[in-house]
Amino acid sequence: MVKIIDRSIGGTPHYYLSNSYREEKKVKRIEKHLGESIPPSEKLNYLRENFNYEIFEKRWRSDIEKIKGNYNEYFESLLSSIQVKNLKILGIRFTYNTNKIEGSSLTLRDVALINEDHITPGNKPINDIIEAKSHMSVFEELVNY
Repeated sequence: MVKIIDRSIGGTPHYYLSNSYREEKKVKRIEKHLGESIPPSEKLNYLRENFNYEIFEKRWRSDIEKIKGNYNEYFESLLSSIQVKNLKILGIRFTYNTNKIEGSSLTLRDVALINEDHITPGNKPINDIIEAKSHMSVFEELVNY
């Protein structure tokens, strides 16, 4: 969690964004100097976003790039029909979970029926059905892009 800390340097207060984390039994800290006063909230939010990105770059970027490389290598080794099936399953689960967060009444099975078999489940709000179909369509466009 990023927090603001203050230190006195030569009797003058200085403020920092600070993030502490544990790495191999040691507590480490990443800090970014803000200045002698805390910036206005708009600028502070911008600085926090950039600081969070710096933390990501230092701590996780290389690991995520390795995982991504390994996955891409594995995915490319699959038959194209299996690639398509896996992406369809991912799209259906992603659509279900995203729409569920928004309050959709559809089950995972409903979303699959709508998008794979083009079957509309009975007794479900039409808006939920349209949203599931639209979301899946956008997901497929994104994957194809």
